[in-house]
Amino acid sequence: MIERNQLNKIYRKLDLKARDISERLKCAFAYYNGHYSKNTAGEYEMDCFPIPVVELKGVCDIAIELDKISVTTKLTRELAVLYNFEKLNSYQFEAYGVENYLDDFYVAGDTISGMKEKITRSKEQNVFFSFCFPFEVTTDTVYELVNFLSGEGFFY
Repeated sequence: MIERNQLNKIYRKLDLKARDISERLKCAFAYYNGHYSKNTAGEYEMDCFPIPVVELKGVCDIAIELDKISVTTKLTRELAVLYNFEKLNSYQFEAYGVENYLDDFYVAGDTISGMKEKITRSKEQNVFFSFCFPFEVTTDTVYELVNFLSGEGFFY
């Protein structure tokens, strides 16, 4: 059984990171469970434990996970098919359905043209995009991405 001190050590790190990002972006955060992660077999599995999520209304959610920070936002289907993803070359991201969030449109190793074909064939009206950073990412780097996304038509 995990002891209280062990949990506090893990969650203190998450909480401090969430507070730092939420103060920089001047928005709130809360703890949520029910997020999905890929297991060692590459399949999605629901996590029951809560993680802090910084909520920047209208733009994105920033999940402070155990080993990474992910910024999740959306584009309309039409904009996702037309968007110039070369602007995002310096970022690692995934794209997946909003209605069927286990339906991957793009993961590392896929092509942008293949992603656009999958989106075109889907029935999704909007597409989720999650940008992943190592846990140690600076708050300024997250801030810069959030500002960029809000100016590019991304929303939440």
